[in-house]
Amino acid sequence: MKKKLLILCVDGLDSNKVNKLNLKMKYNLKLLIPNNCCIYENGVYIPHTFTIWKSIFSKKTNKDVRLFINKSILSKFDDLLHRIGNMLKDKNMNKYPFTFPIYIKEKNILKEYNSINWNIPTISIDYIYYLYDWQDFKKYCLHEYNLFKTFAFGSMLSVFDVIAIYTRIIDVYEHIHIDTENIYKEIFLIANELSKKVNVLLISDHATNEEGEHLKYSYFGSNIPIKGNSILDIKENIKEYLENGEYQ
Repeated sequence: MKKKLLILCVDGLDSNKVNKLNLKMKYNLKLLIPNNCCIYENGVYIPHTFTIWKSIFSKKTNKDVRLFINKSILSKFDDLLHRIGNMLKDKNMNKYPFTFPIYIKEKNILKEYNSINWNIPTISIDYIYYLYDWQDFKKYCLHEYNLFKTFAFGSMLSVFDVIAIYTRIIDVYEHIHIDTENIYKEIFLIANELSKKVNVLLISDHATNEEGEHLKYSYFGSNIPIKGNSILDIKENIKEYLENGEYQ
């Protein structure tokens, strides 16, 4: 019987920091992020969460995902939302966070198999974009991270062949300058422990450094052989295992 495949999606996980902390899975790769998976802003290509997660699971770039093709529209959209959030805060109307889902109804590798996914930007129907004060947002992210861990350990009991789940805690904590070393260590502890029962892919959409900057590379680790140079190669690794993976 083939082992289940658990895909741990961790926003902002930095392969350089992984090495610095001497953390690893059995197989580890540093993947590049192509320019067509970024938004172009002020002369620089910047990795963008919504574009990249869609690209990882569908191999479609921002040229294919029409929602994100126009950088100026996306930037104005983000700017408008933050203006609304600040306006509500100024008027003391921020008792409740300003939230909305971001979901693109398109084919992706997860839909081709007996799978379930939770909280992945543009992939999961339950993903929520949370616009609020950063200090309050960290409470939400901690709650989300606790759910992430619960679902990770629950994957061993799942009836699904593929379980993909997401947490943004590292990215958010780096943006507000909260130390993430212990979270890094815990995530690798979870990934390596669970790999004794299920096969695990641990992936990030980009690196986030301690200044909160998004960098153009990501981490890809697993207990099963993996290959690739770009985040666009992750989909083929998923397919390769599900179609031709070793049976235990």
